[in-house]
Amino acid sequence: MDTMYVDIIGWVGVVLTLLAYALLNFHIWKPSTWMYQASNIVGGLCLAISAIYYHDLANIAVNILWMLIGVVGLLKHLKIIHPYT
Repeated sequence: MDTMYVDIIGWVGVVLTLLAYALLNFHIWKPSTWMYQASNIVGGLCLAISAIYYHDLANIAVNILWMLIGVVGLLKHLKIIHPYT
């Protein structure tokens, strides 16, 4: 994959993750909404792709965990899993 595309994917991840955090802190989004969780999942995925390309192991780990936390939050929101399991 071309470095330019990986960098664009990484920046999309930055924008999505920071946008979700900002909208949460400005009380525009709630943490239980699917938009907040989806932004964190997709943002984490984009950042993980960039980290994998550059072999940045710490960044890979944190972004995969970020995505997994978002997936659990989304599943709770969709009531696929119980909130306290």
